[in-house]
Amino acid sequence: MTYAEVAVDAPLRFNRTLTYSVPPNMRLVPGQLVWVSLGNRPVQGVVLEISEKTSLEIIKDIDEVVESAPLISASALEVACWISERYVSTLFDAVSLFLPPGFKNRVVSRIQTYGSSLKKETDNLNVQEKQVFLYVKSHGSIEERKVRTVLGKQGEIIVRRLVRRGLVLRIRNLP
Repeated sequence: MTYAEVAVDAPLRFNRTLTYSVPPNMRLVPGQLVWVSLGNRPVQGVVLEISEKTSLEIIKDIDEVVESAPLISASALEVACWISERYVSTLFDAVSLFLPPGFKNRVVSRIQTYGSSLKKETDNLNVQEKQVFLYVKSHGSIEERKVRTVLGKQGEIIVRRLVRRGLVLRIRNLP
């Protein structure tokens, strides 16, 4: 099993990473931007280190890779670690200094439905879930932020449930 130390975009103690397991079909190197789960929400992170061992027992998988190539060089990662320690900032804040301007905001999350029979798909959904599902299905593929704009926080929760049930697919990429 391979593990990755990830600096996540969340208010953590300075100079701290979180450990995630790397799924067998995923290849990672330090400097890559990834999506991980922090609690119940997806957050961006930057891989700082890859290892074969961990002392932790329960570890979540990395959800997906945003870019197949590393966005930050090894020397920039070292400088970011120094910045985090010297100026008591989170590692992600320090690492993000080496990303292109506005990069965090350029990652687009789209959702789309799987193509199968509508009756079977919607049988076990509540009214709100059916509405979101049909809205996404009618658009084919839609930016997730548009669903959140229309439905607010509740829309985010509903989309997460539909993804977990395998009714919609979340695709994150750079435009």
